[in-house]
Amino acid sequence: MDGNQGEGTWYVEIKQEEKYIYVCLHQIRTIDYRRLSSKIGQVDTNDFRKIKEAFLRLYNIPRF
Repeated sequence: MDGNQGEGTWYVEIKQEEKYIYVCLHQIRTIDYRRLSSKIGQVDTNDFRKIKEAFLRLYNIPRF
């Protein structure tokens, strides 16, 4: 996640701790929760849905 404004299909704007930030879709990776040494924050359900929909659109993955 990045505080700088991103443009284009690679970025999704979400609100985290009363600040708007941008998720960089090209940096999404699968992470095992046990490998995280500290938790930075948590994405709420609505923001997670926005990220998921943008990711599916970006990679032309059909929605089920």
